[in-house]
Amino acid sequence: MGSMTYEKLLELAPIEQLSRAAEHLGYRGRPGGNLGANPGSNSGSNAGDVKAGMDARTDSKTDSKTDSRGNPKRELIRYLVERLTEPAYVEEVYRGLSSTERLALLMIIFADATGEGVLREVHDARVDEFLHSRGKARAAGEALWKAGLIVIVNLKRGGHLYLVPAEIRARVLSLFAGEVARSAALKPSDLKSSSQPAGQPGSNGVATATRLLCDIFVFLAHLRNTPTKLTREGMIYKRAQEAILSNFMEPEVLAKPAGATAAGKAIPMSYPERLGFIIHFCFDTNLIEEVSASGEDRWNGDTYVVPSAAVREWVGLPPGVRLARVFSYWNQEWDRVNPIHAQILEFLSCLPVGLPLRIDKVFEALDAFIRLLGNRTLRYEGNIHRFLRPLCYMGVLETNFEAPVPVLTLTEFGSEILGRLLSGCDPSGLMGEAGIEEDGFHVQPDFEVLASRNLRQEILWQLDEVASSVKMDNMIVYRLTRESASRAMQAGWSGGDILEFLRKHSRNPLPQNVEFSIKDWCKNYGKVRFIETMLLRCEDDATAEAVKAILAGKGMILGEITPRDLMVDRNAYERMVQILERSGYFPRPGVYRLERVKPGNDAVSFDKLDAELDRDLRDLLGLVSPGPGDTKRIYDPHADAPGTLISLDDARRRKRGYGGFQSVSLPIETGRQGRDGEKGREP
Repeated sequence: MGSMTYEKLLELAPIEQLSRAAEHLGYRGRPGGNLGANPGSNSGSNAGDVKAGMDARTDSKTDSKTDSRGNPKRELIRYLVERLTEPAYVEEVYRGLSSTERLALLMIIFADATGEGVLREVHDARVDEFLHSRGKARAAGEALWKAGLIVIVNLKRGGHLYLVPAEIRARVLSLFAGEVARSAALKPSDLKSSSQPAGQPGSNGVATATRLLCDIFVFLAHLRNTPTKLTREGMIYKRAQEAILSNFMEPEVLAKPAGATAAGKAIPMSYPERLGFIIHFCFDTNLIEEVSASGEDRWNGDTYVVPSAAVREWVGLPPGVRLARVFSYWNQEWDRVNPIHAQILEFLSCLPVGLPLRIDKVFEALDAFIRLLGNRTLRYEGNIHRFLRPLCYMGVLETNFEAPVPVLTLTEFGSEILGRLLSGCDPSGLMGEAGIEEDGFHVQPDFEVLASRNLRQEILWQLDEVASSVKMDNMIVYRLTRESASRAMQAGWSGGDILEFLRKHSRNPLPQNVEFSIKDWCKNYGKVRFIETMLLRCEDDATAEAVKAILAGKGMILGEITPRDLMVDRNAYERMVQILERSGYFPRPGVYRLERVKPGNDAVSFDKLDAELDRDLRDLLGLVSPGPGDTKRIYDPHADAPGTLISLDDARRRKRGYGGFQSVSLPIETGRQGRDGEKGREP
């Protein structure tokens, strides 16, 4: 059914029942009759007892448009909705309820997360179990039905639903929240013992929400600009956490370091709570992702965390939409933990704005419903604080958990955000004037770029890509440098793109020295490049021609250096080996790799170099003199005169003392089964 208004529910009721209920409430129609029998009752009538009860039938056909007295159904419904949802009427009836009836009514509201109603049998069993009684819940339900506070829906498959119309639900929650606020309000003695301010009526949490969105940006920008490695447990290292927190607008202390308990059990590493919330939000919404290390680090199995492609879409959203996504993420996380968290949020949205309330008293008033619904998560102080903290990060609440008497205060902004997001309204204008972002910055002659925290994050993300961050405060400071220009060009920018971006968004004319410097930094970019490829070396011309013929047309040969030396596709190595072996050419196992030998590294021996490599291959790599007869010498990289040769014997004796020769490692397998059956390792 969804969350239904009283009007929609009354459309399901028989017209004669509407007529009798309207007459009872003072509708000026023809006199006579009383309300129909209580649904599910064995008696045919409850005359004199029934007041405004409605029986909505899910299987009702199209009803007559007028009753027997000629009253239009639409007019009857309009009158009943006005009378039954009138605030004064609802309050009067609510105040007159017994404690059992009030418990039963609130139980229906807190158990109905979707607005589709609660099975009467389940509800009555829960309430009777809580009250240690039999029949009191059914009697309370009938009283609420007669008072018009609930509607009983007859189901096609049998059974009944208790359903509170949307207008009644909102009004009852507001009345209940008012009662809780009066009992949980701070007393003078509480204020004295807690040594904390009573709060500021009408306080606004927009600034707090803005700081959260800014710090999410700071976190993403840090990951893009600074390689951030993860531990084996998938955590960001402490030093990286400190660097991130140093630029946050909301200060936070690092979590205590991991250690061991008295029993010797290790304490797992953890994040500070707000930073942890930001990290988990970014991971779970795919704003960041894990990538494997490249280069030498890949052998260690290192993993880094980096922003994903989804960040560009994220920074282009209006602030209200970004905040709504954070709220939606938190809402879904708690939906898996506690079945009534959404109803608790609805209740919190009804609390008085700006009034500090004792947290223990507020949740004490909710304890019965938490227990009745079979989830005790929010009965413990630690879980309650964990539930409320993200609402503080989003500016919904203000709290002071560290005080002797912890309190919560609903902010003006919190009342608005809960009301709009829980009802599914468009969040784009959620943050009002605070959500109006600037679209310009100032470029200084000293290469500094000054930007406001309210700069559109889409522009700030681009600025962060072409300049280096200096300071993140109320005023953001960046600096244009040769290194930042190089980083931007590596990300796909050209020098012209950088200048066009700066001219477009700078609020002052771009200083000439800045423009000339950027052109100078970018003019030589890309003129030199490294190309990684694989060299296929043939022993003689005949073999080379045969290999070319075998691999021709397969897209594996990328070019020729000499008639015997072919550049081939590294990724096709195993496939080429298979093709050549089937054709009768069996390559030597492994791949020879040119590398820098580190001091004390015995992995590569010059004896093996001399024994395994033929003269032509060493000539090609430039490791020996190209002159005839110099097959036993290599170039000495530490000699003062370029081209000085050193014998291999001297190289062996002096190898540990030098810091490195150009050498060739032998052999390095690349995942192919070698002759001895061992599987090699890819370089």
